[in-house]
Amino acid sequence: MAGAPKWAPAPESTGYSCAMESILLPTLMALQTLALGAGLWLMSRRIGALKDEVAQLRQALEERRGVRKAAVAAGVV
Repeated sequence: MAGAPKWAPAPESTGYSCAMESILLPTLMALQTLALGAGLWLMSRRIGALKDEVAQLRQALEERRGVRKAAVAAGVV
């Protein structure tokens, strides 16, 4: 075709060859996915630790309430 434009690199091109860009992008995406997965894993562990801590605090509160009720029933307070 006589009027077809010639290929030219985009002005915002990284300057790397097409082969380099075809390797670089999937590698960066894989690293990003790994970082996201690691972050989610750490967050899930932290949430689990917080759930355990809340359970311990609830148990301690129930024990305190039980002691308080026993003291009120005995007429100590």
